Amino acid sequence: MELQIKQVTKKLPELSSVKEVLKTLFPAREMAPFWFLLSRAKAKYIDFLAFYDEDKFVGLSYTVTHGDLTYVLYLATVASCHSKGYGSQILTHLAEKFPNNRITLTIDEIDEAAENNAQQVRRKEFYAKNNYLPNGMKMYTRGLRFEVLVYNGETTFEDYQVIMKKLLGIPVYWFMKPKLIKEGGDK
Repeated sequence: MELQIKQVTKKLPELSSVKEVLKTLFPAREMAPFWFLLSRAKAKYIDFLAFYDEDKFVGLSYTVTHGDLTYVLYLATVASCHSKGYGSQILTHLAEKFPNNRITLTIDEIDEAAENNAQQVRRKEFYAKNNYLPNGMKMYTRGLRFEVLVYNGETTFEDYQVIMKKLLGIPVYWFMKPKLIKEGGDK
């Protein structure tokens, strides 16, 4: 089955469902304001997409592209649709849409003491199954710790600086001050 795709805009009938999925699946401290996401999605290098199985909304993605690098800011499936292959189908869509791009994303750094440790491990296994592999970098911002995963190549510190500035805008980027660290080193 092939998923149907719609751009997420203020006119999308399922807009409240898109917002609810983001609110439910991502902690508030990891979420950009929804109005900001909608506003930034008007740029030609940002894709905010809703995915459907026939007429049923099943998931979303939010990506930023610069040259041959695509950054997945958010990828989520509706809770009732978990473990049904929709997340993998969304990742396949991204790989087909950006066949020559390195596609990168961040996941929570696995913390054995975290309440959601099992979820963190499952998420990393899901991405590994879809060929998203660690590149040895960690990202720290606003007290949050993430591991960087990449599909179809490698990424550098400079890649992340460029893509984050493009996503956030320079003033917000400097306010957020994301820091990248190479495992075993510092940047």
